[in-house]
Amino acid sequence: MAVAVITTMLVALSPVGSVSPAPAWGGGGPDSFGYRYLDSDTVCPGAPTYNWIEIKGIGTEITSMMGDDNIVGPFALGFDFPYYWYKVNQIYIGSNGYISFHDNKMNASPFQRIPSPARSNNTLAAMLSDLIFEPTNNASLWYWRSADNDSFIVKCDSVPFWSTGGNNRFQI
Repeated sequence: MAVAVITTMLVALSPVGSVSPAPAWGGGGPDSFGYRYLDSDTVCPGAPTYNWIEIKGIGTEITSMMGDDNIVGPFALGFDFPYYWYKVNQIYIGSNGYISFHDNKMNASPFQRIPSPARSNNTLAAMLSDLIFEPTNNASLWYWRSADNDSFIVKCDSVPFWSTGGNNRFQI
C-alpha cells in the first residue's frame, strides 16, 4: 500500500476489495487497475489511520540539492514497493510536492494532469503545487528509512507557495 501523508491527511492506494468503498467526498476509484484512494478524515470502515511520524532531527536532511522546480535522487527505499504492475526500490523527490519512481521532472504550474498519456505516470503527488525551497525561507526537506527497512518517509517543512507564501508541512 502506498501511503502519502499531507499534514492532517493520509492518502492510501490499495487494491479493490481491501478497503471499503469511500464516500464521494473522501476518496475515489477504483481506477482501471483496481486502486482506490481514501483520505484519513473519511469515516469509513477500513480507512487508513492517520499516523504522523516526526522525522525532523532523526532523518537525513537534504540541504544543498533542493531548488526551485527540480528533482533530486535517487534515494534507496530499502525494500521493494509494489506499484501497479512493477516493483520500485528507489524514489526521486520533486521540489513541488511529489515523489517519482523514475527521474520524472514535473515543471512548475500549470502541471500536467495525472494520469496523462503524454508522460510516464510514475508519480505520487501529495501536494502538487508551485513550492519554493530557498535558504532564506527556512524550508527543509527530510527523508527517513525505518531500521527494519519497511517504511520510508519524505517530509517537507515550512515550504511556502511560490507566489503567495505560507508555511506548508506535509509527509509522503
